[in-house]
Amino acid sequence: MEEEYSKNIGIWKKLKTEFGRAPKLVLSVIGDSKCFVPRAWPKSVFQRALIEAGRSSGGDTWILYRNGDVGVSKVVCDAFSNYIKMGVKRENEPKIRLLGLKSSTRFDFNPTDTQENKSGEIYLPNELDLEEFILRQKARIHIYNKEDNPFDMPIPIAIILLEGDLDSIKYVKEATNKGIPVIIIKGSGKAADIILDYLESGSEERDFNLRKQAALLFGLKFRDSAFDKMERNIEELSKKRWMVATFDSEKDDPLLFPKLVGECVVRGWALENVDDDTNAIPQAFRYISPFEVYEHNECAMNEIKEKVSIQYKSENSYIKPIASSKRSPENNFSSKKMSFLLRSANNTIHWHPNFTSPACLPLDFFYVYQVLQENDEIKEFGHTLLLEALISNRCDYIKVLLDHGVTITSKDLRTLYEQTILCQNYKHEKYKDDIKKVVEECKCLEMMWLMKEINKEKTKACFEETTEDSKTSQAAQDICRQLLDYKKNTSQKENADQHTILDDILLWAIYANRPQIAEIMWLQGKNQLMKGLICYEMLRKLSEMADDVKEQILSKELFNHAEAMYKKTLDLLDTMYDTEPKTTIKMINKPVSVWGLYSSPLTFAYESFMYEFIAKPAGQKWLNRIWHNKLPPDLIPRLKYLPEKFRKVMWSPQMKFIFNYILFSTMLICYSGFVTTSVKTKFYERDFVKILEYYVYFWGLGDLLEELFSCTGWLDNDTDGKSIRSNRARFLRYLNNFWNWVDVLSYIFLVAALFVRHARPSEEFNAARRMFSLSLLVMYLRFLEAFLVYKRSGTTVIMIKEMLKDLLWFISLMIIVILGVGFYYHANLWPDHVEFWKGNWTQWRIWKIFYYPYWQLYGETFNDFFTGSENEDNNCSSNSTEWSTDPSVERCPEYDWTVLAVSAFYMLFANLLLVNLVIAMFSSTYERVTANAENLWRFERYTVVTTYRSRIPSPLNLICFVCRIRRRCRKASCCKIGQQCKQDKEKEFWESLQSTSAYKVCQQQPSK
Repeated sequence: MEEEYSKNIGIWKKLKTEFGRAPKLVLSVIGDSKCFVPRAWPKSVFQRALIEAGRSSGGDTWILYRNGDVGVSKVVCDAFSNYIKMGVKRENEPKIRLLGLKSSTRFDFNPTDTQENKSGEIYLPNELDLEEFILRQKARIHIYNKEDNPFDMPIPIAIILLEGDLDSIKYVKEATNKGIPVIIIKGSGKAADIILDYLESGSEERDFNLRKQAALLFGLKFRDSAFDKMERNIEELSKKRWMVATFDSEKDDPLLFPKLVGECVVRGWALENVDDDTNAIPQAFRYISPFEVYEHNECAMNEIKEKVSIQYKSENSYIKPIASSKRSPENNFSSKKMSFLLRSANNTIHWHPNFTSPACLPLDFFYVYQVLQENDEIKEFGHTLLLEALISNRCDYIKVLLDHGVTITSKDLRTLYEQTILCQNYKHEKYKDDIKKVVEECKCLEMMWLMKEINKEKTKACFEETTEDSKTSQAAQDICRQLLDYKKNTSQKENADQHTILDDILLWAIYANRPQIAEIMWLQGKNQLMKGLICYEMLRKLSEMADDVKEQILSKELFNHAEAMYKKTLDLLDTMYDTEPKTTIKMINKPVSVWGLYSSPLTFAYESFMYEFIAKPAGQKWLNRIWHNKLPPDLIPRLKYLPEKFRKVMWSPQMKFIFNYILFSTMLICYSGFVTTSVKTKFYERDFVKILEYYVYFWGLGDLLEELFSCTGWLDNDTDGKSIRSNRARFLRYLNNFWNWVDVLSYIFLVAALFVRHARPSEEFNAARRMFSLSLLVMYLRFLEAFLVYKRSGTTVIMIKEMLKDLLWFISLMIIVILGVGFYYHANLWPDHVEFWKGNWTQWRIWKIFYYPYWQLYGETFNDFFTGSENEDNNCSSNSTEWSTDPSVERCPEYDWTVLAVSAFYMLFANLLLVNLVIAMFSSTYERVTANAENLWRFERYTVVTTYRSRIPSPLNLICFVCRIRRRCRKASCCKIGQQCKQDKEKEFWESLQSTSAYKVCQQQPSK
């Protein structure tokens, strides 16, 4: 004992020398086991709670774990890895050290470096000796941080049990006997839940519950001696039950875990030597049974006892696994055998979610898992288990296998598509060997049909057998990009690691419409923000495609999946912004490559019309920085920077916007003066008037060039946030903006006016004047866009725009009605009128058809005209020879009483029904815009800010046109040297931020 104590002192001194000081808290996490029953439980909750306890200790925290690669050790290592990536960024924060304990005959400490924090491995014959030794040590602290008033206090230490086996129960019992407090993670399964169930049960039910729960939670065959030892250990542990605290991983808040640790340590100090002979049960224990269990009868237990006669030293050695089968190398299973084994046994019942609860385990899956685990082949053949779990939509198995580092292979991906998305006609014998024929002939309106409508050849490639491992993955990505109308990113290559495989599974889950699996893969991968937006847009478009073919159920399922993904993405953005606002603002405009689609989250959201995402504070904060060019937002403080930062002030989008509309106003004044005074030749000869006209032409040329650059993105200053899209996709996105249509219309009228003026000159220039006037009218309408920047006027302009859209739809409906009524009028007022298209285009009879019904909409009755009482005053003629030979002679209408009847009914229908209908449409639009005014205005503001980030006011852009092209070519040819290392660190931090925030979001709003 003295020798071991001295060796512990040696290790303790090495630890303090290596780390520079003693810890303020030691947490020893136990529970590693080779129990064969996997169980999914919220590990992210415990990971967050563990790190929060370390941060709240007031000094360094040492976390001891059993140095394994999977199970509990992996959970602890993942928590520490996230802390390294995120926590070390903060200054003056206590350090968390991770120390692995290894069983060995020697006493030693081997330090290793992990970025800024140091961790290491400790070699001990008996692991509990170190915890007991630390419990007796003292840490020197100073009152109120004064160096001259120190005192010593015991080092707080607690053991945390999650999962665990029979050795863990013995370990906990010995820890409580030595005075070390224990925290049991409820809901983690195995030994942890067995102990809690025993402590929470009454004295009469304990033995029954212990026998009932132990077999299923452990998945083991017990000997009587092993079960009796376990029962004695738990019974002895119950005498020290005040040393045990409970943390419910499914209900308790991780932020309260530090408080629980403190209370547990204090209770251990205060009641270390107190025994308890009562049967009282603390109220802190709460129990919810996690499993449906089997009851083993006494005969079965006696048979097991007679068959098993080998004695083992470990507590776990007194039991035998149900599927214990150590195999020789020549008897190893292949992947196909594993898959056949899974599918052969009772496939109808246990794999179907409707017949099984989420927690129950089928015996064949249970058996295969044990065989692989016992022979250390879970990573080699576990992909077959994961493939079957994905096909059968068993999320509990998927989580467990992923936690053990199991992934599917690229070859399994084709099987995944074939078994879940391929049309059911594949089951027919005639289609067995011809998948192409299945894709060609299948008419089932399911997910495969939607994929086939996007790209038939790529859909075939998803199901075809090939020697290329990545063909299925590439085909699925091509379908994704074609659906969203993006080009493939060839400059960035995705790493072919585990995350790429998980990304492929996520894409499959979108095509197969598996919401729960999609959420799991979304959490496991990287770039959750961008992936969430892409998944939402894909599901929304697929939902619209299903709705177009009247598949309402499928459309609704896809829509609900899309909305759930979109809500998680929005919550993720809010959580990230609350945690790291500066990093989030910078990250949302940095492009990433996902499935070959290259764009930034903010740009992709804008191109997909995601109003809520653009309106979030992170996006608006980024817009403010761009709008003011990182200068003060107020005008007067910003003008103070004008002498020293003249270029930065004048080059800000806000100043360019102001100067653009100042020059636009001068153009409108010149245009108005030119159109009203100098279209005729004798006025045009004046030099001053020529200046007005040519200024309009130069302004129009410069503005047209800026619109082309805005549409194609050729001369954008900021190329980092741009998406890789085809010119066709950019042009269609450009035309989706109402104000761009107004711009295009103004250019068309201006070019048409120039053509009429110079190609068809006349003395009066009436046609040119009309075209110039129409172009000027549209130019004035364009000026309304200047009010979009300001919130109060911007919402009004948006409302006018939306109501104008309603009016255009109403006009399209009214044209049909007007044509019907107009032709009725013409056929009965001017019967047998043959010369319909004779004469000048202004004299065509089609205008008569539109004229009377149109003006009746505004209350004009035309009763005198319809009755013929105005014929004498209209200078019309009833002589067919006159009006048929001379189109300028108007034909007199003939009286028909049915015209008056139809006119009365039409005015009733038009004024009471159609006019009130458009008023109701305007009211609905007003309510819709008012309810969503903030998001709509922020979205329009994004358009203005990003446009003027690269736009130069016309006609000043004509002066610096050559310089802009030269600078663009120079920027494209140069490369940034020395930035790659910094970008890699930023990228790693951003991925960690997204991952941890995504887990928080899913914890707050679990999937249904």
